Amino acid sequence: MSHDRKRATPAAIMPTARSTPEDMDRHMAHGIPSRPIMPITAAISRFPAHTDCELLPKQGKTGLPESPIEEVLKQFQYWMQLDVANGTASASTLRAYSIDAQQYLAHLQKHGINLTFVTGDVLKEYQGYLLQHFRASTASRKFTSVRRFHEMAFAHGQLPSNPAAHIKSLVARTDRHEQIQCISRLQMQKILVLSDEQYQHTANEKIKALRDNPMLLLTMRHGLREVELVRLNIEDMSLQRDGENSTLRVCGRNDTQRTIPLVLQTQVAIEKWLATHSLMHVEPDEDGTPLFISLHWGDSGHGKGGRRLSTRGLRKTIDEYLEAVGAKTRGISGCALRHSFAMWSLFEGADPRVLQREIGYISLERTTRYRQLVAAMQANPAKYRTFLEVLLPPDAATEMNEKKRSGKSRSYTSED
Repeated sequence: MSHDRKRATPAAIMPTARSTPEDMDRHMAHGIPSRPIMPITAAISRFPAHTDCELLPKQGKTGLPESPIEEVLKQFQYWMQLDVANGTASASTLRAYSIDAQQYLAHLQKHGINLTFVTGDVLKEYQGYLLQHFRASTASRKFTSVRRFHEMAFAHGQLPSNPAAHIKSLVARTDRHEQIQCISRLQMQKILVLSDEQYQHTANEKIKALRDNPMLLLTMRHGLREVELVRLNIEDMSLQRDGENSTLRVCGRNDTQRTIPLVLQTQVAIEKWLATHSLMHVEPDEDGTPLFISLHWGDSGHGKGGRRLSTRGLRKTIDEYLEAVGAKTRGISGCALRHSFAMWSLFEGADPRVLQREIGYISLERTTRYRQLVAAMQANPAKYRTFLEVLLPPDAATEMNEKKRSGKSRSYTSED
């Protein structure tokens, strides 16, 4: 299969009156509606002023007309796909923006506010609401979706004004370098031990470990993103027998592609998984033959017939390993493994520009943040207070104990 995987251009994915059912499926896969959507102002006119009813139909109710908000959200996705992402936005990205916009519209309806009369003060109050209920980074992303919603509705003549134009974006309350969450080298080693199939007992546990081990190595030793892991296909690999020049083709954000060299440890782990993978008769999907698949133990008891692993399934798997080694805290997720790869690589002397290419950053700025974090670790003033690590001479500790002997006094030893 060719590695030149490209998404359709905006012109190619626009629905037409002669679109086939297959075209319609492709439109929806890109978040593009298969029929014209009513103007937002028309949908707004159908909003109830005050209601406690569901904004969207509950799952399982079929045959009912779409709610006004569903139509508005489809229009929003359509704009995002064509006007912002130039037709390259992934389905997950569009879904995230849509969910944020849906929550915002639900908030307005709960408080009886019509979208056409939203003011800057209303948006500032919503910012406060987001900060009360979400982490600063999450609140910032959600409000960015709201800004985009108003921007596009105004640009396309669907709203009379854009009250978000002069509202400042949320600023993270933590230092930029503290936003980079990493785990220790010891915790990374423990994760690899837990994912080693030789320490597993049942057949299912061994198969899962054979799959998980190369996944974890690719993120902890090569810095792949979660989405890049689930997109990997068998056709993307070029494994050499000598293990010297093996490479992997990675499809990153916005369909950018890069080739990374594999170390022997990673190649061996991948080859072990491929030996098991070949027995599962995995069917190719529209993007190729998935390298990492979900495991369904009910089918012959050995995960046969699994489909491409989802991002959610990958995150759940990584979280299980983080929990097991005591590293799962607030802010620590699969991204922390990628950050740990970058930080510890620089700590051990890796070239920042080479790291930038391998990790898939467009600019050197992000890599510089890791360098500053490493520099702060290496220049830690506490490292120079080594005299505090020297134990007291036994005679001195004994003399102190004799002076402090009393009912509530503690005894000092030379090892305290």
